[in-house]
Amino acid sequence: MKHSLTLVAVFCLLLAQSAFAQNIELTFTGADAAGKYVRLDSVKVESISRSWAETIVYPDTILTLTDETGVSEVEENISSCISYPNPFNGTSRIVLTLPQDEQLSLRVYNLAGQLVMEKHLPVEAGESHFEVSLNHPQVYFLVAQTTHGRLVQKLINTGHSGTNGIVYRGTNSGTISVKTQKLLSSKPFQSGDVLRITGYTTHYGLSVCSNEILQPQRESEHFSLVFALQYIPTLTTASVSNITDSSAVCGGTVTDDGGAAIITRGVCWSESPHPTIDGSNTADSSGMGSFTSQITELTAGTTYYVRAYATNAAGTAYGNEISFTTIGAFSVSDNLKVIFSSGNLQWSATNGGNTATTHAVAGNGTAAGTWRFAPHQWDTIGANNRNISSTYTGWIDLFGCGTSGYDNKYPYMTSTAGTDYGNGNNNISGTNYDWGVYNAIYNPKTQTTDAPGTWRTLAREEWGYLIYERQAAIRYAKATVCGIVGLIIVPDNWSNTYYLLTNVNTSDAAYTSNIIGATDWANMEAVGCVFLPAAGDRSGTSLYDVGSRGYYWSTAFYGSYDAFYLHFGSSFLASNSFNRSSGRSVRLVREVE
Repeated sequence: MKHSLTLVAVFCLLLAQSAFAQNIELTFTGADAAGKYVRLDSVKVESISRSWAETIVYPDTILTLTDETGVSEVEENISSCISYPNPFNGTSRIVLTLPQDEQLSLRVYNLAGQLVMEKHLPVEAGESHFEVSLNHPQVYFLVAQTTHGRLVQKLINTGHSGTNGIVYRGTNSGTISVKTQKLLSSKPFQSGDVLRITGYTTHYGLSVCSNEILQPQRESEHFSLVFALQYIPTLTTASVSNITDSSAVCGGTVTDDGGAAIITRGVCWSESPHPTIDGSNTADSSGMGSFTSQITELTAGTTYYVRAYATNAAGTAYGNEISFTTIGAFSVSDNLKVIFSSGNLQWSATNGGNTATTHAVAGNGTAAGTWRFAPHQWDTIGANNRNISSTYTGWIDLFGCGTSGYDNKYPYMTSTAGTDYGNGNNNISGTNYDWGVYNAIYNPKTQTTDAPGTWRTLAREEWGYLIYERQAAIRYAKATVCGIVGLIIVPDNWSNTYYLLTNVNTSDAAYTSNIIGATDWANMEAVGCVFLPAAGDRSGTSLYDVGSRGYYWSTAFYGSYDAFYLHFGSSFLASNSFNRSSGRSVRLVREVE
């Protein structure tokens, strides 16, 4: 917790002692209830006995009061008196600052009250310099008097000058204005007068007063002025995770409550830096420690700034600022955008283990097995697709068209007759033959299961618009990602600052055009890049082109036997049609609201 530096205020109260004044120094420091330093903006000293008040304002530090029965009253016109060195060895330099031309008298008295020497002369406004020589080591008092008043300076001589004398060394002329935040006071004071002392500081833009001290004053004293302050909390912002096109997870940790209970805490965000709780925010309980916040209703492909916040009785504090970009969207028509699933679609009768499983399907029913998205975008099953069956305990990822499980069209079908698949001569768009429309699908990225209807398959026209017609400088590029060859599709808001792709929008480019490792791919994926691996093709239980060509189904049928798909290899990219029985990859999309 940060606190301001201390202002030490010193008041010199001159009390009568024989014919001369005795210095009384009152010093002040500010502190909070826990003993932490607080800077004093000002200290107000009031005499209850004599009904006056003086305020010392930072950075002034000395106020002089003189007993009314002492040597004299002190006026404002002598702005300052400096002696140096002091103590001194026989000789000291005196500098008197006067705001106007004056007739000046200087007198030096010893402790017995005897006049040792004096000097009288007219001086001009400005800094007048004198040299004082004293032959006997002891304490003296220098009294400077003008037609308006006097001030007293204690002189401590430790040596022998050989003679006593005051020598005028000249004046640095110039008009000297009287200080408005004065060091000198003309207010009357006597030992035992009752003083009331109050300190003031600025706390979060407000003036706050300290405890009040009320007492008779007879000697030098140090006062600790205590402020009943509450501080805003101290906290940090957590890293942002689980970023999607429309949501993210953040949070923070409250490490210090500022001495007051945390009323509420959460995160706030905006598209501009320095978000506050006046804008979008969450409210995530109260108290100290860590908390998690769900950020929702975001726009795809947009950079946001987020800060954790915590509020107590003193106000609201913010943690460090973090920026993140939501996953970019892909235009698949003039007025529709989508985002892609985090990997190719996969199915297992036993969730990849030895226990039969079921999952939810449209219409509040259930079906055998588990659907999921591949853990990574470059993941493919490859040769194990030969084991395809209703009882195979592993995963498969090459499916005949329309094999969602609906209407006895199962993902493990191996028939080579095109008429055994899907919905006759009609496309499967919006029907239960679409894998995403019919099935609940587990998402390893979010560790959640998406309900039936969350995802769907692209139509042939949408694949075409995505690859060829989008109004984007870069739409796709051939690449090798983490050692796997395939096709990268970039979102609408893609920037070369994310990664500089080469041979973009080139259908006959080689897979070696872009070699991308895990770190670079993670950064690209974070802003929405899609990678379609060349997972090959299956006919019955035979595999072809695994690791060299990609085949991705659309929803469009072509005649009684065929359907359209996206097809790419090391030197081409096209939309083709083929027998619906062919086992091909499925990559689903979700529409952006």
